[in-house]
Amino acid sequence: MKTLLRSLAALAIFAAVVPAGAGAKTRKTHKPACYKQTPSVLAFARATGDPKGMLSWQQPRKRVRIRHGYTYRHFKAASFRVYRNGAVVGQTRKTWMKVPVKPGQSFQFRVRVINAHGKQSGCKGATISRTVPLLAPGQPASVSAAGNSATSLTLNWKQGPKGDGVLAGYRVFRDGAAIGQTKGTSMPVVNLYSNRDYTFTVQAVDTAGRLSAPSLPLLTSTTPPVQTTGHAEAFLLASTDASFRDLQAHYMNIGTVMPTYFDCTGAGQFGGPDDPLVTSWSKRRGVKVMPRYNCQNANVQHKILTDSATRAANINAIVAAVQQYGYDGINLDFEGGFATDRDVYSAFVRDVAGRLHAIGRQVSVDVSPKTQDTDSNHPRGNTFDYGALNQYADEVFLMMWGVHWTSSWPGPLADYQFTNAVMNYADQSVANPEKWVLGAPLYGLDWPAGGGINHKGTAREYTEIMALAAQYGATPQWDPDTQEEHFNYTDSSGVGHEVWFETAQALSGRIDLARQHSFGNVGVWHLGSEDPRVWSLPQMQPGGY
Repeated sequence: MKTLLRSLAALAIFAAVVPAGAGAKTRKTHKPACYKQTPSVLAFARATGDPKGMLSWQQPRKRVRIRHGYTYRHFKAASFRVYRNGAVVGQTRKTWMKVPVKPGQSFQFRVRVINAHGKQSGCKGATISRTVPLLAPGQPASVSAAGNSATSLTLNWKQGPKGDGVLAGYRVFRDGAAIGQTKGTSMPVVNLYSNRDYTFTVQAVDTAGRLSAPSLPLLTSTTPPVQTTGHAEAFLLASTDASFRDLQAHYMNIGTVMPTYFDCTGAGQFGGPDDPLVTSWSKRRGVKVMPRYNCQNANVQHKILTDSATRAANINAIVAAVQQYGYDGINLDFEGGFATDRDVYSAFVRDVAGRLHAIGRQVSVDVSPKTQDTDSNHPRGNTFDYGALNQYADEVFLMMWGVHWTSSWPGPLADYQFTNAVMNYADQSVANPEKWVLGAPLYGLDWPAGGGINHKGTAREYTEIMALAAQYGATPQWDPDTQEEHFNYTDSSGVGHEVWFETAQALSGRIDLARQHSFGNVGVWHLGSEDPRVWSLPQMQPGGY
């Protein structure tokens, strides 16, 4: 009996010390990996006039460390269940759902993961709270003008998407200033100036004063612009408004404008923006638009001309730009290249011209002056094979300036005798001189202290040069040999200056030379810098030359 009692006592002690189930295999429990079951990056948006909002999210993900930072590992869920203010809206396998909402009210959205067996994850999911704003009316579309007269026109447009408020009407803006409001989708506009461009936009407005985004601008004119009868060609500096204003004032004298839109990049790519105002303004007046493609780095030129991929990309980009913006062609201004690239440059011009001719467009090529095929005194001209370029291009623009330049000693920019010698050489080199354009400068250079590399000259416009002469009491002198004007002055620091510049008289003599050599046209560099008397020359009048 005592033995039995001792055994029962021992069992009791053992039971108290050893937990129940000891000796059996312990079952471990795991919390669910909620990062694998929680959608990420919730977002909500609603378009104007849509009774539903777009709720979107991404698959569950976890931020993990990699060698050089962090990335995200995604865990694809079978499907998702969407809640709006605690009530189920629907279920989807996509990572978005359109959810009905009421503008002006607040909502909480929740998205939870559903597994492949249709069971909802025990994790809370992801939530986002939003107050749905009252949206303004949508942007009016298709603004157009009809019945244009000298002083009036009628604007028409189409209604955009309805907003959340009550539409009150449409506000009309002319050149950025509001001119009226109407409930309809048209408005007569009166009291306009004749022969003037205007830009119109339209905005919808609701009774709470909420405005839509402005319509796309409409550029129109009160009357069809008078078409140019001019013949001259002119470069236009796209970087300055003064050059465009000069075109606007004298476009009747000009047949072709060459805006400085495009340049080669350091990698040899074609780049630069169109200026739609300059382009459309010119085209509506019958002025041909042939933008300049400028490249004056010899190494970059070499890559464009000799690397097959870069060459093809440039030609394709030129053709694409001409087509996209409706240009009449392109002006190629490749200066200062290697003489050894002469033949590949001619081939490049040939291929550009071939592509443009196939779509009814033209190519103009700028060349530097020279009096022999290779000229050590004027090496910039050695890249240009006059005969080959005359054959391939529609026109060859002779940049007849640079006899003296910013880092040279002072002297004439386009010496008359040298100009005549260059044109004599061109006569011998080409079969079609009527393709050639004699380019003349319209600016001047002001050299201090005798000029040279250490005293570089400054390019100055005619009005600036006349102001300098008046300020320092200098009287410009006409040089009959070079047919340019010049004067000297001493500045306020005691430094002597020598100035050579172009005038209407100088241009008149060069135009006469162009006629003598049967050149097809004359051109100028650049609009906005000239002696205003240039436009009074008989040769520069509309229908002239």
